[in-house]
Amino acid sequence: MVRRNSFWASFKHFGNIWFPLIALLFGALAMAFSLIAYAKRIKAKDVTKPYGLCVYPSSPSPGLGIVAALFLLVEQIVISAATFCFCCCGQRCTARCTTIIALLFFIGSWLTFLITFSGLIYTAILNNSDFLAVSYNGENIDSCNVGNENLFLGAAYWCIISTIVGLIAYIFWVCGIVKIHNDRSRAQAITDHEQGVVAMGEPQNNQMQQPNE
Repeated sequence: MVRRNSFWASFKHFGNIWFPLIALLFGALAMAFSLIAYAKRIKAKDVTKPYGLCVYPSSPSPGLGIVAALFLLVEQIVISAATFCFCCCGQRCTARCTTIIALLFFIGSWLTFLITFSGLIYTAILNNSDFLAVSYNGENIDSCNVGNENLFLGAAYWCIISTIVGLIAYIFWVCGIVKIHNDRSRAQAITDHEQGVVAMGEPQNNQMQQPNE
């Protein structure tokens, strides 16, 4: 129990609880705005076709998708700042198992972020009314194309994945730092104890040598 309490005390010392909370907040906002963009997308029933030409209504969906991408960018920046970009600056980590796992999750968080961020921007462009009007004006005779309607929905799921992977990377990073600190403290305590034993033994040796003199 004492060891567990000391571990969590060290965790709270090295890990700032506000970093994961802020990252989780922005990740949730990115997911929410992506879902709202999906709900506000241009649907086939909203498109009119006067004179045989497709007329697309304006929609807030592209703007909401861009806002979701910006929220996701802030979330990734928070995670990167919390982990000091893994030895790019700040406290360096040794090659421990926990740190290696954290680094792998950190790289995975950046990969999922790039996929999600690019997907949100790409989907925002595809669902823009001006882009649809230029791309599909007069080309569709029977129906008007509204692009892939499920891209924003898929991006929302990727927002969740990217946020979770980033939070796992942060947790493993803090655990690695805590273990390094505990090992150093334990080694220092052993060294101090040995030096104390040696210091206590020296006066006894001196007292034993005094009668001989």
